[in-house]
Amino acid sequence: MEKHALLIGVSQYSASDLSPLPAAVADARALRRVLRHPEMGGFIDANVTLLEDPDRQAMETAIEELFSGRGKDDLALLYFSGHGLKDDAGRLYLATESTRKHPNGELVRATAVSASAVHENMERSRARRQVVILDSCYSGAFPAEYAIKDDGSIDIPSQFLPRAAPHGANIPGGEGQAILTASTATRYAFQQTDEALSLYTRFLIQGIETGEADGNDNGFVTVGELHEYARQRVQEEQPAMQPGIYLGGGGGAIRVAGTPVGDPRERYAKEVEKSLDHRGEIAIAAHPRLNDWRERLGLDVASYDAIERDAMAARRKEFDGKCQQYGQTVREILKQGKRLADEAEKKNLTDYRQRLGLNAEDVQVIQAKLEKQVAAERERHEKSLERYAIFVRTAIGQEGASFSRETREQMAGLRETLGLSQEAVMETEAKAIQEGARREEKKAPRPKPKPEKRDTGNLLGFLGGLLGFGAGVLAIIYIGIDRGWWESEPVSAQTPTPAVSLADAGATGGSRPPTVGTRPQPPKVPAVSLANATPTTVGRVSPKGAARQDDAANPDIVSGYATLTRPTATPSPTPPPPEPARLMVRSNVSGDTVTIDGRTVGPTGPEAHELPAGEYTVRVEKEGFFPFETEITLVEGGKETIPAVLKPKPAQLVVNANISGGAVTIDGRPLGLTGLKAHELAPGEYAIRVEKAGFEPFETRVTLAAGGEKSIRAHLTTVLALEPGETFRDRLKDGSLGPKMVVIPAGKFRMGSPEDEKGRASDKGPQHRVRISKAFALGVTEVTFADYDRFAKATRRELPSDSGWGRGQRPVINVSWRDATAYAKWLSGQTGEDYRLPTEAEWEYAARARTTTRYFWGGDLEDKLACGFANGADLVAKEEHSEWTTNNCRDGFVNTAPVGSFQANAFGLFDMSGNVWEWTEDCWHDDYENAPEDGRAWGEEDGGNCAWRVLRGGSWDGEPRRLRSAYRLRVNPDYWFFDVGFRLARAL
Repeated sequence: MEKHALLIGVSQYSASDLSPLPAAVADARALRRVLRHPEMGGFIDANVTLLEDPDRQAMETAIEELFSGRGKDDLALLYFSGHGLKDDAGRLYLATESTRKHPNGELVRATAVSASAVHENMERSRARRQVVILDSCYSGAFPAEYAIKDDGSIDIPSQFLPRAAPHGANIPGGEGQAILTASTATRYAFQQTDEALSLYTRFLIQGIETGEADGNDNGFVTVGELHEYARQRVQEEQPAMQPGIYLGGGGGAIRVAGTPVGDPRERYAKEVEKSLDHRGEIAIAAHPRLNDWRERLGLDVASYDAIERDAMAARRKEFDGKCQQYGQTVREILKQGKRLADEAEKKNLTDYRQRLGLNAEDVQVIQAKLEKQVAAERERHEKSLERYAIFVRTAIGQEGASFSRETREQMAGLRETLGLSQEAVMETEAKAIQEGARREEKKAPRPKPKPEKRDTGNLLGFLGGLLGFGAGVLAIIYIGIDRGWWESEPVSAQTPTPAVSLADAGATGGSRPPTVGTRPQPPKVPAVSLANATPTTVGRVSPKGAARQDDAANPDIVSGYATLTRPTATPSPTPPPPEPARLMVRSNVSGDTVTIDGRTVGPTGPEAHELPAGEYTVRVEKEGFFPFETEITLVEGGKETIPAVLKPKPAQLVVNANISGGAVTIDGRPLGLTGLKAHELAPGEYAIRVEKAGFEPFETRVTLAAGGEKSIRAHLTTVLALEPGETFRDRLKDGSLGPKMVVIPAGKFRMGSPEDEKGRASDKGPQHRVRISKAFALGVTEVTFADYDRFAKATRRELPSDSGWGRGQRPVINVSWRDATAYAKWLSGQTGEDYRLPTEAEWEYAARARTTTRYFWGGDLEDKLACGFANGADLVAKEEHSEWTTNNCRDGFVNTAPVGSFQANAFGLFDMSGNVWEWTEDCWHDDYENAPEDGRAWGEEDGGNCAWRVLRGGSWDGEPRRLRSAYRLRVNPDYWFFDVGFRLARAL
C-alpha cells in the first residue's frame, strides 16, 4: 500500500475582490511536515506534493494526478486551505491564485476548480482509501479581526461523496471515503489573523503531533479520531464553529497517521506504567513487550533501568498512600471498640478495599499490625487512667469533693503527663467522687447503743493483738485489774472535731478521734495515702487476729481503752504522682507537627513533653517533606531529646506544549522534551524555556514548593520563515543542542568552472545555470568530533580515529559516506527534522555565496590573505612536507584546525574551502552534461555511478587548485580518510 498526498495552500489572489489568507500556505506547509515525519504520517517525501498559490490549470492537473494511477490499497489524501466560493446555483468551487468575480459579484467559474471535478477524480480512482480535508473560506460574516471562511451553505456530501460506494457495501473498516471540513453546512469557519495557522488545521496537526488524537491509544490515528479531536479543540476556542465529517463506506476508520514515539524516555515510561501491578511490580508477562520497546527506542540500558525504578517508586508510593488510607479507617473502627469481624464493618471494609484497588492479601498485614498497636495503646491508656484515679481518690479522701486550686493544678499536670484529655477522665473523677461520698456516709455518727459489760478476756485479747504484746504480759494485766474499771463512764461533752489540712488527715478520712471524758487525747495519726492505708478499726479479735469492722463504732470499746495508745493503721506518706519522663523533639524545619502514638502534641521546639515511662512511636511531619519516625523508650524521671531531620520532597514539574518535541531548559540546563512526564526538582524558583526550531520560544518563571506539583503548558507559535543568514540549533531528545545551522537563501548561480579558469579540468564543466528554488539550512561548520562522538556512543558505533590531532571542536575525520548519512538519519530522528547531506549543487551554491571567482575571497589563492580564509597546505605544512605545493602564507596549522578558525564567507559558512573534504549526496558523473538545473541530487537514475560519491571543498593537505569553489573529487562511499569529513543540510 502506498500513501499519496496533495496539499494545496492559496494565500495570495491576483483579484482585489478576494482577501489574502496568509495562513493558507503555512497550513499546507505545516501539514506536509507532519505527513512526511516517519513516526507520524509516514508518507514518503516524493509522495507528498505541496502546491502554493497555484492557478486553475496547475491545481486541476495536480488533483487528477493524485487520484489517477493509484492501486486499490493506496491512500489518496487531498488537503485544501484557501477561499471556498459558490456560484449562483450553490455549487462549491475552490479558489485558485487567479480566481476572480464578475462586476456583479458572481464567480468567474473558469478561474476556480469545481467540487464536481474533484468528485469525478475520486470516482475514477482505484484507491479504496480517499480522504479530502477542506479548510475553505468566504468573507463578510465575522468581525474585522477574523478572515472569514466557508459560510456553510454547501451540501458537502452530495458534491463530494459518490452516490454509492464504488466498491460495494461490504467495504472493510479502514476503506472508503472521508470528507473533513472546517465547518458544517450551516456554520462558519474562520482563522484569527494573529495566528500563524488556521484554527482548524492547527488542531488537526496538533492531534497528530502530540498523539492526543489517538483516542484508544492503539498507536495510530484514524480519520474519525482526528476529526473528533479537532472538533472538540476548535469548539473550546470558538463554540460557534462546528467542524464536520462526512463518510462513505468505512472512511472513518482510515488510518492517516501513526502515534509519534516522541521522547523515548516518556514513551518507555508510559509502557512501563502499563506493565506495573498495583503494588509497583512489573508483571512477568510484560517483560517481553518491554524488551521490544527497548530495542525500538534505542536508549542505553542505564536509562531504561532508571525509568523503571522511577515508575515503580511512583506506583509504590501510590500503593503506600492507599494502604495508609485503609489503615486510618481500620484504626478508627478499633479505637471505638468494634471488631473487624463484625458483619457490617467487614462488608464496608471490603467495599472500601476494592475502591482503593487493594486485595485481601494487602490488608491482612495492615489489620494484624493495627490490632496489635491499638490493643497496646488501649492497655497503656487504661494504666494511665488507673494512675490518675489513685491520685483523685487520695485527694478526695483528704479534701473531699471540693478540690483546692493547688490540687486542681496538680490534677491538670498529671493529665498532661499521662496524655489524658479532660473528656477521658471525666468519668474517672465522677466515680471517685461518688465513692468518696459513700465513704463519708458510712462514717456519719450512729445512735449510741446502751452500754453493756464486755468480756474482759476477749477485750484484752483484742488489745494484745493490736499492740503486739506477748501472752505473758497480757496475763499479768488481766490478774491485777479491777473488772469494774472497764465499765464505761458517762461523757460530759463531745469535743467538736477541729478542721484539719490534707497533710494532717488521718486514716479515718480527715477527722480527729473524739475526746472521751477528761482522759488524755490519743496522739495525732499521721496522714496516709488512701491507696495504701489500712483503715483503723476497733473491734473484737478474730481467731486469726483480724479486727471486725462492725466494732469500730462501739462506744463501750472506745471508752474502755481510752487510757491506752489507740491502735492505728501503719502510717505512710501520700505518694506523689509518678515523676514523668521529659521528651524534647527538635527538627531542622519550622511549622512541623509532632505526634506521639498517633496523638498530636504540637510542633517541635525547646518545650519538653512530659510523658509516663514507657515505649512510644514519635513521628514528625510537615507538608512537602518526607516524615520522620522513630521508636523511643522513656524511663521515669528521664530526659530524652530526638533530633528529627526532615528531608524535602522533590517538586513535580510537568512542562507540556501545544506542539510536541519542544526542548525544555531550566535555568539554562537541558531538562528534556515537553510531554506529560513529571520532572523532579528541588524546591525553588526557576526560569523555564521551551523552544523548537520554526517556533517562537516560550519563557516563564515558576516557583516550586517542597513536595508540590505544578504543570506548565507552553504555547509555541509558528515562525513562518527563518530569514536568510539567521542561525539556529535544533534540540535533541535529551534537550541538548545539535549542530549550528544557517539559513541559505533561494537563488540562482552558474555551477562549474568557466573554460578559462586556471586549473580547470573537464569534470568541472560545462558551466550551467542552476536555480535553488527554496531556502534551506546548512551547517555553519563541518560536523565536529563532539557532535559525531555523541551519535557514535548512542548507536554503539566504533569511534573514528582522530589521528592523534585531538577531538572536541576539530572536524570529525576518518568517516565514510555511509557514516555521514547514518549520522544524518540519527539526527533527523532525534530532532524530528529532515537532516541530510547537501546535494553537490547546494554545496557549490553555498560555497560561492554569490561569487563567481575561483575562491570565495577572490581569484588568486597565492595572495597572502588566503590563509585567513582556508586551512590548506601552507608554508607551515611545507616545513614538514617539503615536496608539497602550498599557499604562499602561513595559516598556523599543520593538519586539521578547530572549526570556525578562519573567516566565514558571505553566507556565514566557515571552512567551505580547506580543513577537510566534505561528502555530498550525489553519485559521480564525469561532467555536467544534462545535469539537473533545479539543485536536486544527481543520482543513479540519471546515469550516475553510485559506486563513487562526490567530495567537495579540499582539505588541510590540499594544494591550492583543490581549494577552488568548483573543484570536485570522486571517492568510494565505503572509504574513510584522515582528511575527509562532512557537514549537513536541513530542509526548512
